[in-house]
Amino acid sequence: MYLYGNTKVPRLDDGFLYHFTTADSLLKIVEHMTLQLSSFTLLNDLNETEVNCERSGGMDVINVQNFIKEHCGLICFTQNYKQQDNPFCQSGCNHPRMWAQYADNNQGACVVINEAAFKKRNKEVLHGKFFKIENVNYSLTLYNKWIQTNGKPEKFIKENWKHLFFNKYCDWEQEHERRLFGIDLPKYLSIKGCIEFICLGRRFSNENLQRLVHLIVSPGYESYKQFIPHDFAQQQNSNGSVLPMPIASKIIDTVKQLNEDATRYWLFLKKEGY
Repeated sequence: MYLYGNTKVPRLDDGFLYHFTTADSLLKIVEHMTLQLSSFTLLNDLNETEVNCERSGGMDVINVQNFIKEHCGLICFTQNYKQQDNPFCQSGCNHPRMWAQYADNNQGACVVINEAAFKKRNKEVLHGKFFKIENVNYSLTLYNKWIQTNGKPEKFIKENWKHLFFNKYCDWEQEHERRLFGIDLPKYLSIKGCIEFICLGRRFSNENLQRLVHLIVSPGYESYKQFIPHDFAQQQNSNGSVLPMPIASKIIDTVKQLNEDATRYWLFLKKEGY
């Protein structure tokens, strides 16, 4: 993982996907080791279902929008990025505004996914489905006069998916978004064996930390024995930016404080070299 002080540094081509989320959602993600696809009705950009093209009739547009709301879903990520006039690649964790906006004012977390492992893990459930994983393009205008609705919503979406779902207004460009979009995909996709690390927010509560650790040391959960203490970091703000700082010792201390038998988890850690 790319933690402060580690000899490894972020790269644009490392294939890491960063998913910001609330504490409650993180606990559900870890418990089931899945990510849930979002509906377009829940997105905070009101332009997400706009067609922005030549229209052959009012009902055409309405039908396309209804199809998107009923059949389409997505998962949003950010990624490592380059800043203007800065030669060094920045970690996808370094988004103070996204920590505030998507991670419940720094009380949530950022789950870091390996894209190649994620695709491999879900290869069978995605087989035969229409889906795309692409970077979002940012522009001053989203209108395209060369595209026209055709009275067949699903056909129109499959032909124009890039225009419809991977173009956003330039005000969003600092999110450096990469997203998974698809039609009639499963509601949940597995991330078992796909997590590089989880960075907790600075305001992630001790109560939620105990709940999180309970999920990784207790048999019966999908997350049991899926994590070692060095898979966790915590947001550290420095000079206005965000650094993921290792908190393995804090995780170990929390395991010790739990009023439950974690013997098998300790044996697991011993095999992992602890």
